[in-house]
Amino acid sequence: MVDRYLTIIKYIKDCYEKDNFNSNVFRFYKTRAEKGKNRVGIINYQGEKFFFKIIKKEEYNDENVIKTKLKIPLRIVDKYCEYEFGDNVINLYKYINTIDRNAFNFLRNNRYSFEQKNEKLDVFFKHIIQLMNNTCYCAKMDGNSKSDRWFWMRICRGNRATNYYGNDFKRLLEDIKKYCPESIKHYRHFFKNIYNYLSSSHDTVYSYNHGDFHDFNFCLDGLFWDVETFGFNPILNDFVVYYWHFYGREDHLIYKYSPWLVHYMKNTLDDKSLYQIRQLKENMIKRWFMDIQSLFYKYNLENNIYEEFVFKLFCRVFLIDNILNYEKEDKKKIYRYFHYFLENSHKDVGNLLFNNPIKF
Repeated sequence: MVDRYLTIIKYIKDCYEKDNFNSNVFRFYKTRAEKGKNRVGIINYQGEKFFFKIIKKEEYNDENVIKTKLKIPLRIVDKYCEYEFGDNVINLYKYINTIDRNAFNFLRNNRYSFEQKNEKLDVFFKHIIQLMNNTCYCAKMDGNSKSDRWFWMRICRGNRATNYYGNDFKRLLEDIKKYCPESIKHYRHFFKNIYNYLSSSHDTVYSYNHGDFHDFNFCLDGLFWDVETFGFNPILNDFVVYYWHFYGREDHLIYKYSPWLVHYMKNTLDDKSLYQIRQLKENMIKRWFMDIQSLFYKYNLENNIYEEFVFKLFCRVFLIDNILNYEKEDKKKIYRYFHYFLENSHKDVGNLLFNNPIKF
């Protein structure tokens, strides 16, 4: 059987290197950038479907290690085989219909009752919190964890921030001054200090977690996919990813600025039912943050929460897309939304999460 899987992988490799794919055999997932084209998809090989993903070697994660860290029901999709070529690794997985099974689409499916969704979400997050509590420890925040690619790598070890906004966020500041002048003082202070903050040594709380934790990357029975960032990561990483995805993206910004993702989103709920689901998730996020906060207190790090949270929230809000390309009204909302956190540095983060006057 291993030989068969290796045959399939080598067939994928040959097609990839020749950029010649049979449309009757391959189906590709849409991606944000052209550079990700033909790297993630489904192959129907001799009547059997498989999921495959081509990643860079530096993104490789030993999935056997992940399996030893997780306890049922938390688990990852079965991988059949892997193959290195050049600076790439092809991973061949069991085919899972992730569109039908992901948490986002399950919670938006009117075939399931609110009670079923409530129970599934509650049980799932109890296991997530248990994993966090069982694997947590205190250490220096140095930007070297797997999921720091969404944060440090975009602001000080890569070129995304500079490409988007120029040196020292100059273009972004000019735009904020134009559309949200009342907040310019707080933004200038934030940008002036952000590199000093990152170059300083701050303790934080780590645990074993997914590292790219949002509803498209798991289902509520505990199955995860896209596991390249699984590892010991700061616990605020996953929280900020999930919080911003919920607050600003999944019901507004994605539909306008990430059309490639909309292909995988299904919502059959009426407005009343959707409101109930959003309230359910909001309450869950609040409970999750309370558990996170308790760990910071456990390690006497309660004074570190605000700065770390705001830095990471900035990376999610401003460094997924280039905000300068957004419509004027959306830019205004985002500038005011983030300004709310900057001007309330004296308040508890938990009390700021959903009391922001700006809604998306």
